[in-house]
Amino acid sequence: MDDFGSHVNCIVIKNLPKDYTESQLEKLFSKFGRIVSSRILSINSNSEGGCGFINYTEPESCTNAVENMNNYVIDQLTLYVNHSSVNICIYVYYFE
Repeated sequence: MDDFGSHVNCIVIKNLPKDYTESQLEKLFSKFGRIVSSRILSINSNSEGGCGFINYTEPESCTNAVENMNNYVIDQLTLYVNHSSVNICIYVYYFE
């Protein structure tokens, strides 16, 4: 999924398992709507968990994902899911 789409439809997922892939992330979050793109940031070995971003086609998908997945536990890690700012999404998708 390469197209970035609308910047306002982006969520951030913090505390992902270190070995989590974009494919796994999309599978986990696809039940909330059509995903335009996803990205997992590279993390260093000292950090607790990874950070990912998902860009949906619809803002309602973002809201549903945040409401249903914030504090979701995966591999003994609690995910922190929230709406992402436009500036962060632009940086992640174009400069990372």
